[in-house]
Amino acid sequence: MDPSRRSRGIRIQGAHVKEISAVISRYQTTSDVIGGAVEIFAVGDPASARLNIAVQGVHQAIRDDGAGLWDDVLGASRLLRWRLVTQPLPVEINLALRDGVESLLAEVRKIRNAVGRDGGRLLDAIEIAAVSTLEEDPAAGEILQTSVDEVGANDCVIVVAGAAAAAAFSRWIGPSGVAIETASGFTSSIATREQAYVVGPPRYFVPSVVTSPSSRAVCYITPAWFKDRSIPVSAVSAHAENPIQVRVRTFEIGNVLLRSEALNAEFDELEPQPNWGDPEPGRVPAMSEVLARRVVLSGSFEVFLDDGDRIRSLSPQQPVGERVAYTDVNAVRPGSYLLLREGKTERQAMYDEAISLLGADGAAAEESQRNWKAALQSRMDRIGVAEASAELSKLGVTRSSRCGVWVEQTVVRPQSDHDFAVLLDWLGSPVESTIAIASTIRKLRSQVSVNVRLNLEKAAADADLGELESNGHLSLVNRQLGFRGIIATRVLHVSPRREVIPRSDARVLRTSGGVKWLE
Repeated sequence: MDPSRRSRGIRIQGAHVKEISAVISRYQTTSDVIGGAVEIFAVGDPASARLNIAVQGVHQAIRDDGAGLWDDVLGASRLLRWRLVTQPLPVEINLALRDGVESLLAEVRKIRNAVGRDGGRLLDAIEIAAVSTLEEDPAAGEILQTSVDEVGANDCVIVVAGAAAAAAFSRWIGPSGVAIETASGFTSSIATREQAYVVGPPRYFVPSVVTSPSSRAVCYITPAWFKDRSIPVSAVSAHAENPIQVRVRTFEIGNVLLRSEALNAEFDELEPQPNWGDPEPGRVPAMSEVLARRVVLSGSFEVFLDDGDRIRSLSPQQPVGERVAYTDVNAVRPGSYLLLREGKTERQAMYDEAISLLGADGAAAEESQRNWKAALQSRMDRIGVAEASAELSKLGVTRSSRCGVWVEQTVVRPQSDHDFAVLLDWLGSPVESTIAIASTIRKLRSQVSVNVRLNLEKAAADADLGELESNGHLSLVNRQLGFRGIIATRVLHVSPRREVIPRSDARVLRTSGGVKWLE
């Protein structure tokens, strides 16, 4: 036998052994956690409790009138509260906490003279509570440090709520040797440790932290004033014949007397949430419109994603050369990284670059495209989109329902040669020359797409992806193709509903002041 073939077989067999071993290890850790009990340390923290009470006081006072003037104060307050719960680092090195307090005090000053006497008292309470968070180290952080020391740093993993928290914990406690993971990193880790400490209320972590852990024990560290201590369960568990039953032991630690009742389900949401606005009455989009979901992004960006083509994404954990890919729009989730172009959509940028590659023939190619698209638009204006689609369908055009989309500049041509030929004949446009020109543009656009991917892979390899993980967004420059900068940005929230927007607004990266309190 060829020795090289035998060695490859050994490597493959070894890989399978490692995979099987990892699966067995994961079953064992799950059994250990479920067989014992998940622990919850409910830690008394008077400083964050006072802030929570103060913020609830504002919310209660204005809930009938709407926030309005108070929007930014509430947003900054809730962000500060979230950081206190998820990043309980010592005050001296807690940059996120200091920044949060300064931002909140700045918002308080902005509206101080506009809220009257009663509003002033509410602002006083928030201001005093915010400043007090800087006077002593968060109790949860001290409990975490003590627990890690008792178990041993090398036998522990700290699970945190997001990349920003992971970066902060790594600077603080990481040098001791303890592992720092987000929930996804923890559940996919092949390393097995004795103890996992999850920083934050259980509801903000996926069920697999408990049902598929990479540690033999799991303990949540949460503020005592946060009422909901339930362990989240998988959506499929309700349909399972023998669903996993998780036993919980709760230990209240420290001063837990300062509490407050949640006012309603919306306010009980600890993690800052975007305001999606009131739902618009359902209607069918016009030809120039599209249904899209609003996606809130790191860096005070947002984008509306329609259900069309896939979107370019970045996977920082993948090996060099395999980080840039296309992702189905429906698979975009909080934590995903999207690659979006400043100033224009990727479709438009690649179309423009394809035309430029035609050189002197570019103007004629654009004229050819404009002619048949204008003829199609004129026909649809005259008889209506529905009738145009019906007539084309009778002629054998299989995708006739897309005729309203074919007039867009960046939709170079129908996918099928047959459909395109029938369409052009129906319009009375030149068939062979038009198909040839459009096909050339499409081919060049495909080449541009490949070049963009290669250059983005190079940019991603050269970039500081640690900065991306920490800040949530990073600018990548594609100088070879002359494009403006491309932003790699983390998805923070995806709207639960679709709304009607102008088609030209879809997939256009834009800044949004309304998302500044979400990170």
